[in-house]
Amino acid sequence: MPPTIPSKEKSYATSVPALVIIFLILIGVSIWMYTSGIFVPKTPVAVQEGITQTASKETTTVRNVDLTQKTNRDQLPLGFPKNIPVDTSSRLTQSYVLAFPERNMSQYTAGFTTKETVVSQYKLYLDFMTNSGYLFAADGKNLNTSLYGTKDNDDLSVVFSNQNGITNVSISYLDRQ
Repeated sequence: MPPTIPSKEKSYATSVPALVIIFLILIGVSIWMYTSGIFVPKTPVAVQEGITQTASKETTTVRNVDLTQKTNRDQLPLGFPKNIPVDTSSRLTQSYVLAFPERNMSQYTAGFTTKETVVSQYKLYLDFMTNSGYLFAADGKNLNTSLYGTKDNDDLSVVFSNQNGITNVSISYLDRQ
């Protein structure tokens, strides 16, 4: 006669109370997180001329430039540093100021497209930033994709991309006043 192997039937009677306790704990944590504001959706920041938002507890102001009414460097947001090279021979793709009054900071952003290559644009901005005294952190130079440097406690970031032979350049200058 072959040996009989005892059956290992699992008793769910002991597992059910443990699962109920875990479920109640998860419900309690979810309620606590919701009431503490973690799950409260943030107000989206609308991008319109002169709009002021309080998306979190901080007030920000966005000032767009009406690109349809401007040409050349007039397309740049008021306060954008004059020495930063920007190809304004065609309409910019973006131009705005994002102000953080409580932090005494403003971010000036401009974007444009060009038929110049990403490599040539990268070299142009690398040379400009180096000659202007910007300091690069270890990850501040990403070959032909982005540059990020700091000078006098202000930051300059330039991002490059290419789509169908057209180079996109996006420049952000953070001015800590």
